[in-house]
Amino acid sequence: VFTYPNLQETKDFDITVTPHYGNYTSGSASASFTGVYLQPKMTMTLTLNPTSAKTGEEITVSVKLVDAATGEPVSSASVALTVNLADGSFAHDTGTTDSNGEFTTTMTVSKITGDTATATVTASATAAGYASASQKADATITAQKSPDISFVGIIGVMAIVALLGLARRRTH
Repeated sequence: VFTYPNLQETKDFDITVTPHYGNYTSGSASASFTGVYLQPKMTMTLTLNPTSAKTGEEITVSVKLVDAATGEPVSSASVALTVNLADGSFAHDTGTTDSNGEFTTTMTVSKITGDTATATVTASATAAGYASASQKADATITAQKSPDISFVGIIGVMAIVALLGLARRRTH
């Protein structure tokens, strides 16, 4: 096993081995290989709360980043958010994680086609010294129903009739 301490980039190596043992004739062997630097990984948790809402209602979008090896928060990471629905928007679609490794904003979907739609939020994050991370989460969006005009009309007529009836009693 060959370990190269503090490898910070991918690097090519050449090794020559010359064994010596007692009175045996020594020889040598050479090999070339590439040492690959593996960036530390961060783990992302993407949370939508609530996971179902009506059009026009806010959904809280939270991203938390931690070092995959240590569990320590990854602060100052850049976060970018996208949503698959054309009428979905974020209060802030980019930002930076705080000292707890968290970035939070809100999302609203103003309208959808049909009665329900799935809003798929994608979060992508980059941080110095780490491999990038991304995750997706879904929320169900339900169209707000506008009041039934005929029902509103009936209630309005009933209110007018009731008011006329009260006014008529007062005049007699």
